[in-house]
Amino acid sequence: MLILFLWAFILYGNTLDNKYAMDYSYVIDKQTEKGVFGLSDIFTTRYFHKGQINYGYRPVVKATFAIEQSLWGQQPFMSHLINVLLYAFLGILIFKFFRKIFKSIIPVFSFLIVLVFMAHPVHTEVVASLKNREELLVFIFGISMLYFIFKFLDKKKYSHLFLSVLFVLLGLWTKPTMIVFIVLIPVFLYFFSSLSLKKVLLISVTFMLTAYILLKIPNLYIGHGSRTVLFYENPLIGLSLFNKIPTAFSVLFFYIKKMLIPYPLLFYYGYNMIPIVSYSSSIFIVSLILLISIITLAIYYLKKDIFISFSIVGFIVSIFGFLNVFKIVSGIVAERYLFIASLFFSILIVRIILKYAKFNFLKINTSNTKGYLLIAILVFPYAIITVNRNAQWENELTLFSHDISKLKKSAMANEMYGVALMNEMSKTQNTNKKRILMDKALQAYRQSLSVYPKNKFCLNALAYSYFTFYHDYIKAAKYYELLFPMDSNNVETILNLGFSLEKSGKKEKAIFYYKQAIVLDSLNPKPYSLLANAYYKLHDLKSGNFYNAKLQQIAPNSEIPIVNLANYYIMLNDTETAIMLYDSAATIQPNNQQLNSLLYQYYWYKRDTSKAMFYYNRLYR
Repeated sequence: MLILFLWAFILYGNTLDNKYAMDYSYVIDKQTEKGVFGLSDIFTTRYFHKGQINYGYRPVVKATFAIEQSLWGQQPFMSHLINVLLYAFLGILIFKFFRKIFKSIIPVFSFLIVLVFMAHPVHTEVVASLKNREELLVFIFGISMLYFIFKFLDKKKYSHLFLSVLFVLLGLWTKPTMIVFIVLIPVFLYFFSSLSLKKVLLISVTFMLTAYILLKIPNLYIGHGSRTVLFYENPLIGLSLFNKIPTAFSVLFFYIKKMLIPYPLLFYYGYNMIPIVSYSSSIFIVSLILLISIITLAIYYLKKDIFISFSIVGFIVSIFGFLNVFKIVSGIVAERYLFIASLFFSILIVRIILKYAKFNFLKINTSNTKGYLLIAILVFPYAIITVNRNAQWENELTLFSHDISKLKKSAMANEMYGVALMNEMSKTQNTNKKRILMDKALQAYRQSLSVYPKNKFCLNALAYSYFTFYHDYIKAAKYYELLFPMDSNNVETILNLGFSLEKSGKKEKAIFYYKQAIVLDSLNPKPYSLLANAYYKLHDLKSGNFYNAKLQQIAPNSEIPIVNLANYYIMLNDTETAIMLYDSAATIQPNNQQLNSLLYQYYWYKRDTSKAMFYYNRLYR
């Protein structure tokens, strides 16, 4: 157990210097920043709530971050240390549990399984990502539940049964992934207890019903949550069960391949990294043959080798919920979805290696150099990949920058990379660096659109960036026009589109969109002002005055209608009338610094020192 504890730090000690990375804002938010004073909010609200999105109930994991905040504030070192300690504890807990259920098997077998399990690189997303502490806690609660179920069967103490139910509650209120462990109860009982099949089913059904009740309790006092999975998060959304099945097999193939060859490891997949396939595709046929072969192997070894059959059944059961058959999962696939399944893979691979090495599982003082060497050959590269991957999780931008070259087909990953670059840009004052980061961000958004042209977020980000940062109104108009069919009820989008078109010389087209904005929001003064100015530029005084008068009706205390008219007289080179109007506007709104500056400069140029100083004092008072 000491070796396993140290093993966790050998593998993940280099995460302690990491900062906050991907998705940390899910668990480090306004609630957890309150410390223990935020616990009441955490236990009475949904896990995530922003705008129309409101889903999940995971108070246990958020509570750990709230307690952290009270103890030592926001310190990523301490957060990462807790994750590594939890991982170390998990390894020891699994070892203890296996020692309990593998009763006639020597301890070194359980030790080697946990050694391989802990080294597997697919766990880096769980341990190095603070948000995924929930996965660590669920695994701990799941194994604890199973441990106390077996203790109850041995000792018949109802306190053990109570503890097992308590861990069900803690697991479900950490993340619904706990359901996987509930479904695994009959698998463990069938293979490692002496209970009849009838009793196995009775216990399993009882725990399933208990879990269902506990899962629904929060709905009584916080209502039902909702989260819409977007197409480019998972394109299987909306497909029938029949049409999902071929891609589910493709996903299974992906997971088996990732278990055997854990490279490359990527922060996100989504559309179109795992394409939708049909029943005629080669990947479906190969995956179907592979699944049939695995199931046949499990049946064949049912009486010959319990560990091979158990590990195969356990792997299939624990990964089934993530195949997108009955429940659509974000990203289609993710390495963290393999966390539980990887334990069964570790049992299988260790059993096969030691079987090949003719390892004696019953002899206490066994020595098998060949078996240990083969395990070392497996574990050593796993450990190297894990340690290297941890460094890439240093922060969000280092992670995204490293992976993005392998994610050209992922619409969502490129969008996330663009957002990370924009966030970094907002932190720097260096103009050249800002420009470089902005260029990279826009390239990421364009790459996302090349995968999924209907990505509303990226269209808006590109349009807005060209509109505000580059003042490239031709490109801004291009992206706003692509965005418009998807965002036709958004007044801001319509006005920005109109303004971009106007700046591009397409005033008539701009006027059309300004009028569309008025239809959507007739009390918004901005489209009236833009329309008045657009007509003035077309020297249509009648229409300009019409919309300027409308603006004055809506905003009677605003100086903008007078400024608009003044701007028109400037176009006519009637400066005197314009200045008179600007003076009038400045009287209405004395804090309009743009007006004060313009009038100060005008009167200074005219050598009217008295009026110049009047507006100068307004500027600098």
